[in-house]
Amino acid sequence: MPSRTLLIDGSSTSSPDGGIVQPPVTPYHVIYMSDPCDVNRPTCHINFATGGEILSTISGRAASVIAKFAAAPALNILTLQLGQNDFITGGPYANNVAGWVTDVRALLATYRTRAGSKLLKVGLTTQNPRNDAAFLGTRAAVNTAIRALVTGGNADFLIDWAVDPTYGQDADVSDTAKYPDGVHPSQANQNNMEALYYRPALNAL
Repeated sequence: MPSRTLLIDGSSTSSPDGGIVQPPVTPYHVIYMSDPCDVNRPTCHINFATGGEILSTISGRAASVIAKFAAAPALNILTLQLGQNDFITGGPYANNVAGWVTDVRALLATYRTRAGSKLLKVGLTTQNPRNDAAFLGTRAAVNTAIRALVTGGNADFLIDWAVDPTYGQDADVSDTAKYPDGVHPSQANQNNMEALYYRPALNAL
Protein backbone atom coordinates (compact mmCIF):
# COMPACT_ATOMS: atom_id res chain seq x y z
CA MET A 1 0.00 0.00 0.00
CA PRO A 2 1.50 3.39 -0.97
CA SER A 3 2.67 5.66 1.83
CA ARG A 4 0.66 8.70 2.80
CA THR A 5 1.60 12.29 3.62
CA LEU A 6 -0.95 14.16 5.73
CA LEU A 7 -1.03 17.94 5.37
CA ILE A 8 -3.28 20.29 7.34
CA ASP A 9 -4.20 23.91 6.78
CA GLY A 10 -6.84 25.98 8.47
CA SER A 11 -7.18 28.16 11.54
CA SER A 12 -6.90 27.78 15.29
CA THR A 13 -9.06 24.68 15.67
CA SER A 14 -6.41 22.90 13.59
CA SER A 15 -3.43 24.64 15.23
CA PRO A 16 -1.09 22.78 17.60
CA ASP A 17 -3.00 23.84 20.74
CA GLY A 18 -6.46 23.72 19.15
CA GLY A 19 -6.87 27.43 19.84
CA ILE A 20 -7.01 26.91 23.61
CA VAL A 21 -3.75 27.77 25.35
CA GLN A 22 -4.53 26.84 28.96
CA PRO A 23 -4.87 23.95 29.06
CA PRO A 24 -3.95 23.26 25.45
CA VAL A 25 -6.13 20.94 23.40
CA THR A 26 -4.80 18.20 21.13
CA PRO A 27 -6.38 18.75 17.70
CA TYR A 28 -8.22 16.10 15.72
CA HIS A 29 -5.43 15.40 13.22
CA VAL A 30 -2.82 14.85 15.94
CA ILE A 31 -5.21 12.43 17.66
CA TYR A 32 -5.60 10.63 14.33
CA MET A 33 -1.87 10.08 14.02
CA SER A 34 -1.87 7.90 17.14
CA ASP A 35 -5.33 6.36 16.74
CA PRO A 36 -4.96 2.56 16.72
CA CYS A 37 -8.05 2.34 14.51
CA ASP A 38 -6.61 4.36 11.63
CA VAL A 39 -5.84 2.60 8.34
CA ASN A 40 -2.48 3.06 6.59
CA ARG A 41 -1.26 5.75 8.98
CA PRO A 42 0.58 8.58 7.22
CA THR A 43 4.34 8.44 7.45
CA CYS A 44 4.60 12.23 7.33
CA HIS A 45 2.35 14.78 9.09
CA ILE A 46 2.72 18.52 8.39
CA ASN A 47 0.50 21.19 9.94
CA PHE A 48 0.46 24.75 8.59
CA ALA A 49 -2.38 26.08 10.78
CA THR A 50 -1.37 28.51 13.51
CA GLY A 51 -4.56 30.43 14.38
CA GLY A 52 -6.45 33.49 13.18
CA GLU A 53 -6.22 32.56 9.51
CA ILE A 54 -8.60 33.91 6.92
CA LEU A 55 -8.90 32.59 3.38
CA SER A 56 -6.33 35.01 1.99
CA THR A 57 -3.78 33.79 4.56
CA ILE A 58 -4.30 30.19 3.54
CA SER A 59 -4.26 31.06 -0.17
CA GLY A 60 -1.07 33.04 0.33
CA ARG A 61 0.81 30.05 1.64
CA ALA A 62 -0.52 27.53 -0.88
CA ALA A 63 2.91 27.39 -2.54
CA SER A 64 4.50 26.37 0.76
CA VAL A 65 1.94 23.61 1.20
CA ILE A 66 2.36 22.35 -2.37
CA ALA A 67 6.13 22.30 -1.92
CA LYS A 68 5.66 19.63 0.76
CA PHE A 69 3.67 17.26 -1.47
CA ALA A 70 5.44 13.92 -1.72
CA ALA A 71 6.21 12.37 -5.09
CA ALA A 72 4.14 9.48 -6.45
CA PRO A 73 3.38 6.77 -5.56
CA ALA A 74 2.87 8.41 -2.15
CA LEU A 75 -0.62 9.82 -1.61
CA ASN A 76 -0.86 13.38 -0.31
CA ILE A 77 -3.92 13.99 1.86
CA LEU A 78 -4.64 17.68 2.37
CA THR A 79 -7.25 18.64 4.95
CA LEU A 80 -8.55 22.22 4.76
CA GLN A 81 -10.48 23.80 7.63
CA LEU A 82 -11.73 26.95 5.93
CA GLY A 83 -14.03 29.84 6.72
CA GLN A 84 -13.92 29.88 10.49
CA ASN A 85 -12.69 33.49 10.57
CA ASP A 86 -14.01 34.71 7.22
CA PHE A 87 -17.65 35.17 8.22
CA ILE A 88 -17.39 36.72 11.66
CA THR A 89 -18.57 40.27 12.28
CA GLY A 90 -16.23 42.48 10.25
CA GLY A 91 -14.70 39.46 8.51
CA PRO A 92 -13.60 39.64 4.88
CA TYR A 93 -16.56 37.58 3.62
CA ALA A 94 -19.26 38.53 6.12
CA ASN A 95 -22.55 38.06 4.25
CA ASN A 96 -20.69 37.16 1.04
CA VAL A 97 -20.91 33.40 0.80
CA ALA A 98 -20.94 33.40 -3.01
CA GLY A 99 -17.71 35.40 -3.19
CA TRP A 100 -16.05 33.06 -0.71
CA VAL A 101 -17.07 29.98 -2.69
CA THR A 102 -15.60 31.48 -5.86
CA ASP A 103 -12.29 32.12 -4.13
CA VAL A 104 -12.23 28.67 -2.50
CA ARG A 105 -12.78 27.07 -5.90
CA ALA A 106 -9.78 28.99 -7.21
CA LEU A 107 -7.65 27.84 -4.27
CA LEU A 108 -8.65 24.20 -4.73
CA ALA A 109 -7.82 24.43 -8.43
CA THR A 110 -4.39 25.81 -7.54
CA TYR A 111 -3.59 22.80 -5.36
CA ARG A 112 -4.67 20.38 -8.07
CA THR A 113 -2.95 22.10 -10.96
CA ARG A 114 0.33 22.65 -9.19
CA ALA A 115 0.41 19.15 -7.73
CA GLY A 116 1.24 17.98 -11.26
CA SER A 117 2.03 14.27 -11.25
CA LYS A 118 1.91 14.06 -7.46
CA LEU A 119 -1.09 12.17 -6.11
CA LEU A 120 -3.48 14.36 -4.12
CA LYS A 121 -6.75 14.02 -2.22
CA VAL A 122 -8.26 17.20 -0.77
CA GLY A 123 -10.76 17.18 2.08
CA LEU A 124 -12.91 20.01 3.41
CA THR A 125 -14.37 20.34 6.89
CA THR A 126 -17.69 21.96 7.65
CA GLN A 127 -17.81 24.75 10.19
CA ASN A 128 -18.24 24.27 13.90
CA PRO A 129 -20.41 26.92 15.58
CA ARG A 130 -18.89 29.95 17.24
CA ASN A 131 -20.33 32.72 19.40
CA ASP A 132 -20.67 35.41 16.75
CA ALA A 133 -24.02 36.52 15.36
CA ALA A 134 -22.77 37.24 11.83
CA PHE A 135 -21.00 33.88 11.68
CA LEU A 136 -24.03 31.94 12.88
CA GLY A 137 -26.19 33.87 10.43
CA THR A 138 -24.33 32.45 7.42
CA ARG A 139 -23.13 29.15 8.88
CA ALA A 140 -25.87 26.96 7.40
CA ALA A 141 -25.35 28.45 3.94
CA VAL A 142 -21.57 28.10 4.18
CA ASN A 143 -21.81 24.48 5.25
CA THR A 144 -24.19 23.74 2.40
CA ALA A 145 -21.68 25.36 0.03
CA ILE A 146 -18.80 23.32 1.46
CA ARG A 147 -20.72 20.09 0.92
CA ALA A 148 -21.49 21.18 -2.64
CA LEU A 149 -17.80 21.81 -3.33
CA VAL A 150 -17.14 18.18 -2.48
CA THR A 151 -20.09 16.66 -4.32
CA GLY A 152 -19.31 18.93 -7.28
CA GLY A 153 -15.80 17.52 -7.60
CA ASN A 154 -13.82 20.51 -6.38
CA ALA A 155 -12.60 18.45 -3.41
CA ASP A 156 -12.42 14.72 -2.77
CA PHE A 157 -13.83 14.08 0.69
CA LEU A 158 -15.84 15.75 3.44
CA ILE A 159 -15.42 15.90 7.21
CA ASP A 160 -18.91 16.99 8.21
CA TRP A 161 -18.58 18.11 11.83
CA ALA A 162 -21.64 20.33 11.44
CA VAL A 163 -24.06 17.40 11.41
CA ASP A 164 -22.99 16.17 14.84
CA PRO A 165 -26.05 16.19 17.15
CA THR A 166 -24.02 16.78 20.30
CA TYR A 167 -21.31 19.26 19.29
CA GLY A 168 -22.24 20.60 15.87
CA GLN A 169 -25.41 22.60 16.49
CA ASP A 170 -25.53 26.39 16.93
CA ALA A 171 -26.84 26.10 20.48
CA ASP A 172 -23.85 23.97 21.50
CA VAL A 173 -21.56 26.98 21.41
CA SER A 174 -23.05 28.23 24.69
CA ASP A 175 -21.96 25.07 26.52
CA THR A 176 -18.47 25.62 27.94
CA ALA A 177 -17.92 21.87 28.16
CA LYS A 178 -18.10 21.83 24.36
CA TYR A 179 -16.68 25.27 23.46
CA PRO A 180 -14.83 26.66 26.51
CA ASP A 181 -14.34 30.13 25.01
CA GLY A 182 -17.34 30.14 22.70
CA VAL A 183 -15.11 29.54 19.67
CA HIS A 184 -12.75 26.59 20.03
CA PRO A 185 -13.72 22.95 20.58
CA SER A 186 -12.95 21.32 23.92
CA GLN A 187 -10.82 18.21 24.12
CA ALA A 188 -13.92 16.03 24.30
CA ASN A 189 -15.20 17.80 21.19
CA GLN A 190 -11.90 17.33 19.32
CA ASN A 191 -11.93 13.65 20.28
CA ASN A 192 -15.42 13.34 18.82
CA MET A 193 -14.39 15.21 15.66
CA GLU A 194 -11.61 12.71 15.08
CA ALA A 195 -13.38 9.48 16.03
CA LEU A 196 -16.70 10.01 14.27
CA TYR A 197 -15.74 12.15 11.28
CA TYR A 198 -12.03 12.58 10.58
CA ARG A 199 -10.78 9.02 10.99
CA PRO A 200 -13.64 7.44 9.00
CA ALA A 201 -13.11 9.90 6.14
CA LEU A 202 -9.38 9.19 5.91
CA ASN A 203 -9.78 5.45 6.40
CA ALA A 204 -12.14 5.40 3.41
CA LEU A 205 -9.55 6.87 1.03
